Amino acid sequence: MILVVTLTLVGTILLATIIGTAVVQQSRLLRLRQSLSGRLIEAQDRERAALARELHDDMVGRLDAVSRGLRALSNGDANDYGDELAELADELRDVARQLHPSLVDLRGLEVALQVLGDEMASRAGIAITVHVRGESHLVPKQAQLGLFRIAQEALRNAIKHSKAGEVEICLTCTTDLVELVITDEGVGFVAEEGRKGAGLGLLSMAERARLLGGRFQVDSTPDSGTRVGVLISLAGKP
Repeated sequence: MILVVTLTLVGTILLATIIGTAVVQQSRLLRLRQSLSGRLIEAQDRERAALARELHDDMVGRLDAVSRGLRALSNGDANDYGDELAELADELRDVARQLHPSLVDLRGLEVALQVLGDEMASRAGIAITVHVRGESHLVPKQAQLGLFRIAQEALRNAIKHSKAGEVEICLTCTTDLVELVITDEGVGFVAEEGRKGAGLGLLSMAERARLLGGRFQVDSTPDSGTRVGVLISLAGKP
């Protein structure tokens, strides 16, 4: 009887030890995954910034020079080519701005969202409206950049998948909270299935929100549109 009790006690202790070790290892793996995800996003942003500088400083400048040279010629065909090159240079400038939204640093999140909405609306042929409530310039710069990236990705998804004719961006800022909401009245999807098979776009938005200490949520139902929301607490942030 004593032997049975002893073996049972030893087994219980071993089982508790194994479970405790597994929980600790799982926690470590989760922290490692989150750390690697954060570093990956930061590395992507650095690569985008470097590529944007190369596009803007080198390729766009050379295209502008060739365009001016062709326009200086009297030949009509040369002028046509010059106009086409000028349009290509403008498109490359747009790409550079999307890769590295320096406008966020220079003019702030509100202006950057307005410009983003105008450019993507023109390119996609849909209506994109931007509403800003509160003092967005009080939001920390790192949070502004992260929110801009989330809006950018949400708009791409809406344009690509929703088949909506209109998308709305709402940014609400208070002294303690900032909320970004992107909604469309498109085809929608089953939200739970969408989360299970989430593509890189949704995962990237969720990870950016997590890195900002915020909460990310996607609500959607078939034929009723989609709502992408991010809520970030500003309490204690410089």
